[in-house]
Amino acid sequence: MMEKRNIAERAQIWIALSDLYLDTEMQEYTYRRIAKIIAESSYSFSQVQQIDRAEVFPVLYSNMLSTAGVWDGFHEEWLIETIQKKIARENFLNRITRNLTYRMFKKTFAPHWEKIRSSLTDKK
Repeated sequence: MMEKRNIAERAQIWIALSDLYLDTEMQEYTYRRIAKIIAESSYSFSQVQQIDRAEVFPVLYSNMLSTAGVWDGFHEEWLIETIQKKIARENFLNRITRNLTYRMFKKTFAPHWEKIRSSLTDKK
């Protein structure tokens, strides 16, 4: 299980990345906010992408498949608790399934990651 200190920092990343899964069109200010949270964290851009793929995506990707998905934000306590439970149950089969499913969505996420990366670059 993750240390409490690590969970607190990681939770900020989880919450920020959850915006990528809302049933709304992303705005520039949202990309800038996500980039700011990444920049203020101890994680690199590629580490955050891996956190998204391994921890956030498995919990929230189904919202992207829903015709009337969540659009106003995920409840933070629910999100943190659900991700922690998912991490605790992680096994080889889950990883394979997650990686295959993520590949199907890779093109959907590519423009978002480019805009986040661009916002990070603008901050430097």
